[in-house]
Amino acid sequence: MYKLIIADDDSRFLERFCRLVDWKAHGFEVAAMLFDGEDVIKYIEENSVDAVITDIRMPVKTGIDVASFIYEKHPDIKVMF
Repeated sequence: MYKLIIADDDSRFLERFCRLVDWKAHGFEVAAMLFDGEDVIKYIEENSVDAVITDIRMPVKTGIDVASFIYEKHPDIKVMF
């Protein structure tokens, strides 16, 4: 099972998106649903994940900031906007 982070600052969208897809049927476990890029970076620093689906525009740290961090520090993690 691949571990997945889904990040978006819109909580209603985030919850709907997580329920919309049968992630387990596709081999994914939603490891975390986060509201800001800063939280995504902190989570990745403390936990192992395989993929991140992120919104681009979020407060504090954007999805672009997350992708840059992953590219530099964890290039094995896949990112999707």
